[in-house]
Amino acid sequence: MKATRLLFLLLSLLLPAGGSFAQYLSVTDSVHITAITTVDSARVASSGVLIADDSIAVLGKMVIDSGGVVTHSQRLLAGLRLHVAGTLAIVSGGAIDVSGKGLLGGYQAGNAFGGSGETFNSTGDTI
Repeated sequence: MKATRLLFLLLSLLLPAGGSFAQYLSVTDSVHITAITTVDSARVASSGVLIADDSIAVLGKMVIDSGGVVTHSQRLLAGLRLHVAGTLAIVSGGAIDVSGKGLLGGYQAGNAFGGSGETFNSTGDTI
């Protein structure tokens, strides 16, 4: 857990703002991506959760092990942006799961509109 965070801290100090580049992304706990990220290869381990709130490009192979999950934060307008140029291997029990991550439906906790579900207006505001 600490090793993954330390790796991202070192990369953020060494790389230019507006994006990041790492040779290999290994997710063994919860990792939250909030800037455009490009990696040569990636693995989400059985205990790993990759929260991708910005674009992730994998130049080679990406593996999601059994129990590993790739997702994004709730109500993220852009959705999940995952670009894998090589092979994407999802082992049985692994998942790309965005269930319940969209706008809130009617009568959901946190929905300010009661029985009406949320939607976006032409300026991108939730209504």
